[in-house]
Amino acid sequence: MTLRIVLPLLASLLFGCSSPVTLNGEGPSGGQQLVIGEKFSMHSEVLGEDRDYWVYLPPSYGTSRGRPTYPVLYLLDGDVHFQAAIGVVDHMSPHQIPELIVVGIPSPNRMMDLSPTESTLGLDGKAHPEYDGKTGGGQDFLRFMREELFPKVEDTYQASDHRILAGHSAGGLLALYALLDQPDMFDGHLAMDPSLWWDDQLLLKQAEAVLAEGHGRKASVYMSLANNSDCKTPGCWPMMQANGRDFAASLERAKTTDFNFTHQYFDDESHGSVPLVSLYYGLPRVLDAHP
Repeated sequence: MTLRIVLPLLASLLFGCSSPVTLNGEGPSGGQQLVIGEKFSMHSEVLGEDRDYWVYLPPSYGTSRGRPTYPVLYLLDGDVHFQAAIGVVDHMSPHQIPELIVVGIPSPNRMMDLSPTESTLGLDGKAHPEYDGKTGGGQDFLRFMREELFPKVEDTYQASDHRILAGHSAGGLLALYALLDQPDMFDGHLAMDPSLWWDDQLLLKQAEAVLAEGHGRKASVYMSLANNSDCKTPGCWPMMQANGRDFAASLERAKTTDFNFTHQYFDDESHGSVPLVSLYYGLPRVLDAHP
């Protein structure tokens, strides 16, 4: 199944001169609709269900001589961040970052998809019975990407094998988990205010051992942290600050010429607002460029 992803005509003002949009039919108010991507569905044997994915192709796609290939940005919570990511990518490429194919992956059950382990512990450190049986699907989700989605994208499009994974909150947690557990899957990891509190700070405990001297990883990693002082869960803001600081210290110690790490703290951004600026500042770093 293929569906067009459309925006109202006024949205063209957001994209400047090198717009990634194409025209497609008449909109509800009589103007032509602007297509920014396509939505597909595929059956996953790994997950045992049909899964959607959204695809954006850069403006030069199909227009250049030969068959140039493009790095691919895999975007977790793709239905939420797809439009913002495309706006940033189009604004910055090709002068600040290379042109990219963007693949957005929605998660109907994001707690299952994006949590790497089974746990009922919440942000407050207490057991939440409503989590029981609804977490811990992250490893299968990564397997779906590796065994089914990557081949589909790379067989269909002019996609290089340079892959970047971007995720926010629980998606940021999974991006960092992939770095530790399956380091050959992605060349870049963009973790936006990651939920490092998950499962009693499991990733913090794993990072030191996994990223020990001689870890051999080759990747560019960017992690953003937001000002979450308005968090209503008691004690969560100091804990989130400490989690981010400790994980960043582990990655800083693990830096090599082949393993690059950058982190930024945005005092003026909240957990909900930080993805947009993180994409802007983070993409050049995971692509070894500069904003």
